[in-house]
Amino acid sequence: GMYKAAPLPRVESSATATPVSSRRSSTNVSRSNRPTGVGLMLMQNATPEGGYEVYVDSIQNQAASEQGVCVGDVVRWVDSRDVTNQRAFEVRSLLIGNAGSQVQLTLQRAGLCICGTPGKGGVCRCHGMFEVILTRQ
Repeated sequence: GMYKAAPLPRVESSATATPVSSRRSSTNVSRSNRPTGVGLMLMQNATPEGGYEVYVDSIQNQAASEQGVCVGDVVRWVDSRDVTNQRAFEVRSLLIGNAGSQVQLTLQRAGLCICGTPGKGGVCRCHGMFEVILTRQ
């Protein structure tokens, strides 16, 4: 495809929620202010309706994995912005920000139900949507 994800810089940030006791990095503190992402590689599929669906292609963020993010999850919202039918590069740009800042993602996974509440026609109310909050690293 046209879009090649740039490799993410590995920045040890002291602003992360869980302190890393054994590894202290005092080098280049100013680097933490440079824009960075959340360690998710995104790809897009064309939808039958003629739009796009952006999904997680690979995960390089342990916190994302711990919160249940899986390869194949579709990105529906970034913070309060609906990203339905946006392309991967557009969604990726919304994930970029200062290291240590947080972003809330609403993801959707086919066949997942976290609400346990059948709605009309047996379709659950959550539609397989769930939210995670990730820290840019």
